Amino acid sequence: MAETETTQRRPGYLRTLLLRGFMLLLCLAAVAVLALKIYLNSSHAPRLLSAILTDYLHQTVRVATLRTDGDVLSLTAVTLANPPDAPPGNLCRVERITVAPDWGELLRGRRSLRLLSLSGLRVDLRRNSTGVWNFSRLQRLLGTRKPSGAELLVRRFVVRDGALTIDGQGVRGLNLLLTELTTKGTSDARIQLSFQDPGRNRYTLIGKLRPGNEPELDLNLSAPAISPAALAGMFAVKDASLLKKTRAALRMNVLMHAGRLRLRGSLDVRQLPLALVTKQHPTIRPLNGKLEFIASYDTTQDQARLKSLTLTLNDRLVARASATMEEVRSAQRFSVDLDIARLDLARLGFLLPEGEQGRTFLAGTIAGNNIHLAGNASGGVSAASGTFLLRDASLRRDSRLLFGGVSTPLSLSRVVSGYEVRGRFISRRGRDVGSLLETLEAPFRIILSNRFRLSSVHIPELTASIMGLSVSGRMGLEPAAATPLSASLRVIAPSLARIAPLAETLGLRVASGRGSLSLYATGRGVGDFSARATARLSNLRGTRTTHDFALADGLLDARLVRNRGGFGVSGTGRLSGMGLDGRKGDGSFAYDVSDATLRLRDATLRTDGTTLTIARAAMKLPAREASGKTMRYPLSAKISGGVIRQGDAVLDGFSATVRANLVSVSSARWLEGEGELGAGYISWQGKQVGSPRLHLALSRSGARGDLGGTLLGGTLDGSLSLDPFALDRGGAFRLGIRKGQMAMIGNLLPKKGIGILSAGTLDGTCAGGYSRADGLTFRFESAGKDIATSDGKKTLFSNAGYQLSGSLSRDRLRVTTARATVGSGVMISATADIATPLSSRREGRISFDLPATPCTDIIDPFVNMLPRLIQEASVEGSLASHGQLILRGDSKLLEGSLRMEKLLLDLPSQNIRVADISGTLPFSLDLSGTTSAETGKSATFSRQQYPRIMEKLRATAADGQVVTVGGVSFGPLSLGETRLTVSAADGVTRITSLRSSLYEGALLGTGSIMLRDGISYRADLLINGLSLKLLCASIPAIKDYISGRVDGLVSLGNVGRGVAGLVGFSELWAREGNGEKMLVSRVFLQKLSGKNLSGFFFRNDRPFDQAEIAADLEGGYLTFETLDISHTNIFGVRDLSVTIAPSQNRIALDHLFNSIRQAASRGKAAAGTAGTKEEQQPAAAEPEFTWDE
Repeated sequence: MAETETTQRRPGYLRTLLLRGFMLLLCLAAVAVLALKIYLNSSHAPRLLSAILTDYLHQTVRVATLRTDGDVLSLTAVTLANPPDAPPGNLCRVERITVAPDWGELLRGRRSLRLLSLSGLRVDLRRNSTGVWNFSRLQRLLGTRKPSGAELLVRRFVVRDGALTIDGQGVRGLNLLLTELTTKGTSDARIQLSFQDPGRNRYTLIGKLRPGNEPELDLNLSAPAISPAALAGMFAVKDASLLKKTRAALRMNVLMHAGRLRLRGSLDVRQLPLALVTKQHPTIRPLNGKLEFIASYDTTQDQARLKSLTLTLNDRLVARASATMEEVRSAQRFSVDLDIARLDLARLGFLLPEGEQGRTFLAGTIAGNNIHLAGNASGGVSAASGTFLLRDASLRRDSRLLFGGVSTPLSLSRVVSGYEVRGRFISRRGRDVGSLLETLEAPFRIILSNRFRLSSVHIPELTASIMGLSVSGRMGLEPAAATPLSASLRVIAPSLARIAPLAETLGLRVASGRGSLSLYATGRGVGDFSARATARLSNLRGTRTTHDFALADGLLDARLVRNRGGFGVSGTGRLSGMGLDGRKGDGSFAYDVSDATLRLRDATLRTDGTTLTIARAAMKLPAREASGKTMRYPLSAKISGGVIRQGDAVLDGFSATVRANLVSVSSARWLEGEGELGAGYISWQGKQVGSPRLHLALSRSGARGDLGGTLLGGTLDGSLSLDPFALDRGGAFRLGIRKGQMAMIGNLLPKKGIGILSAGTLDGTCAGGYSRADGLTFRFESAGKDIATSDGKKTLFSNAGYQLSGSLSRDRLRVTTARATVGSGVMISATADIATPLSSRREGRISFDLPATPCTDIIDPFVNMLPRLIQEASVEGSLASHGQLILRGDSKLLEGSLRMEKLLLDLPSQNIRVADISGTLPFSLDLSGTTSAETGKSATFSRQQYPRIMEKLRATAADGQVVTVGGVSFGPLSLGETRLTVSAADGVTRITSLRSSLYEGALLGTGSIMLRDGISYRADLLINGLSLKLLCASIPAIKDYISGRVDGLVSLGNVGRGVAGLVGFSELWAREGNGEKMLVSRVFLQKLSGKNLSGFFFRNDRPFDQAEIAADLEGGYLTFETLDISHTNIFGVRDLSVTIAPSQNRIALDHLFNSIRQAASRGKAAAGTAGTKEEQQPAAAEPEFTWDE
């Protein structure tokens, strides 16, 4: 029974013991968990974990904190530093790591995590200076560790707000979700991944994957809206704005199963800009394109295959390709097949700039067929074949065919040394008449090595005809030769008129000419070659805008060398028979370009009497120097030994030097430096005029120049300032001369006229500025004193001076002060106001004033330069004048008045005396000589109209100014008091009324004076009741010859200069009146007949009842048409008749005037008064008349 009780109690005891043990274990576990939780939340745990991880990874790991929240463990601020050989920084940083175990799976003995989350993940992959990545060391370490055999299941692996950076570029906003991820690949894991590139373009990857020894993938990557403009910085695009409208879409599927990887995808791009560079600015043309591909890789067979690749542009298939590669991991044997679709070139018209749309047209086709390449990685391409064809290409612009019918067949084939490409450019004259390119024939052969390296290129013969130009040549290139490149080209233009359309694009119209160009070049390439070129033009004629140009013969030869030492060009030029708008010239020069310097030597230009010679000139070609945002272009130029000759003027020793920098910062530009310009001397006819010089200082504020030197024996000074890059704002200047010598001006003037300047000084200044808005504006002042002239023997006048001041503003010249003085009593002042003075449309007026001045004060300073007859004359009275010169275009109208007060002019040597002239004489003269005038015989001024003319002249109360003359005498002729009424307007000065007396008769008349090819004048005079008896009595030699009263008309004018230019006529007839009978003396009749007359009829003076004279004046001769003296008695019988042969009797006016003076002299002798020596000379031979009867 005791045994039974013992047996019954033992199971209960065991249960109690086990329960107590389990409870103890639970308590111990709870205590351990509690202790672990307390420890993990302590500050020691992160340091310990950091040390463990650092020791395990051999790179510094830091964990800021460890926290537990239930069964969730959190680590914050976890960093993995870069290895010591990498740049400072962190390879990886995680703001928070959250781990939550799956206790159910763990209790069942399977490693499983319910959640693994990384928040704020930052991975920064960089290379050091040797190119080693910062993760390489960690990669090698983990690669040596044996992976665990147990599988880990992560039900949710989450990455939030991650970022991956590779050498500064990467993605951000990375969010990843993986569900049911197993490390051994026992099940599929779902993946959702999204991220942003640096341009904030979003990408999405969804699908499933199964890692393990045989991984499987089924992923879809999509980016429906990519903006390439945002990625411009990554690809070094200079102008991201060009991509502003561009959009792209990417779609790709990646599938891997049973060791086979397949890729299928497409890239669609819209509004991709294609920049076409034009002369003005780039033109943008949008392209729409699509790239589609299908590719695969078989890992079991190590074979890759590009099943298809198609490229489409603007909905047109452009190219299709396929390829295979075997033994990808070793031999890499490949085969490529490519077809370029047949493309109509007309479809490329949209690529043309906007300005060319509708003007330029392409035509023809281009295609590439059956292009096949095969080879391997070690041997390169071992097989190649295919064809490429450009067919019937043409280009037309503005209805002008530039070229047409151009075809280029190409064939690729295998040869022993590699590959051969044969082809031929062909264009033959056919239906494309009028093409710029008329014919072309250029076969070529290209040899490529087995690795497609260029071995040789040969164009054995090139012939072409371009707009009538004959082009021929050859070319060869063999890279392995000592001089790989050789080329020869010759262009002959038998008629440059054929290229007229091309010349017109440059604004030139070529009418005729011939030309040629030859070139021969050899070398190793563009960086190492030498060449010789010769260009020649002859008999060139043409026009540019409104200018004609010509060149009889021009030659330019050049030798070009380029090598490691740099690039150099040298040669000579010769231009003969140059012409521009009728001006002809010749030129020659030698030049060379080396060391970035252009040099000219012995340059000469001769044109229309002007010769320019430059001994040496050099200019440094500018090279950019950058310093931050500042760009500098050094400028250096020097000219020396310059000589300019034009006629008698010479500028010798001309030189110029510029040492400056062109500085550019952003949009601002300026010059820094200095410059010098000068001339050894300026001379005229071998006499030095001056030696000016100019110093320029250049700075950011602009250019400032200081002018100095000598001019006309005086000191030259001045300054100027401007901004060369803001010429619209203009600049300012000041010029001045002090103590200039008038004698030097006199030496420069022609030795003609009244004399030369021999003494005096002048000072002057001119200050102003220029701008595009206001034009040239300045003020000027000048003064001269002690001015004198001489003829080399004596002083002609002295003690003269002037003052001048005014301004020019907005094309308006104003002279406020202009004053000239001569001697002590003469002063003339003037003012002026003229718009656009240098234009043919000038308009304004010049006013002048001479106050009342004694005539002696006017004549005395100039007495040495006046004719002798004026020097011997007696002059009294005073003169005053006021007037203005009116300018209107080409018209120059001088109007004003001359005030005379008791003026006396007595010329004894000429027997002329004019006394007591008083009044105001208006005048109006058209200095342009365009005023119309009539000087011929007037139909209304004739004997038939005599009564009406006399009545009109007596009755007319003429308008105008009155001038009175006390008396006028010329030899024996003497006028009584004369009264003139004068008016002036529109370039004509008119005597509207002349009234005087002559030998008891009346003298009436009108007249006019104007300028038309010189002075043009006319006078119409009427004579009434002139006493022949008094006229003959005034001349002793003919006293009592004839008596009676004379009426008549006299008209006088001119058609030229001098006495020979006088024209006119006279009609005089006699009558009885005022107690004077019509009688002719026997002596006069004997004089006329040349016989001694006697008899009853010649005992006394004979009466006559008709006497008339008619004569014409022309060519300096007075030709008598009529001279008739006759008498008819009571029986009707003519008992007296004296006539001459019409038009056969004439007398020179010079002889007539001389006879009058001699008659006056003989009259003085008869009166007992001695005449002058000239007056006492014998009378000249009198002309003999041819008498009818």
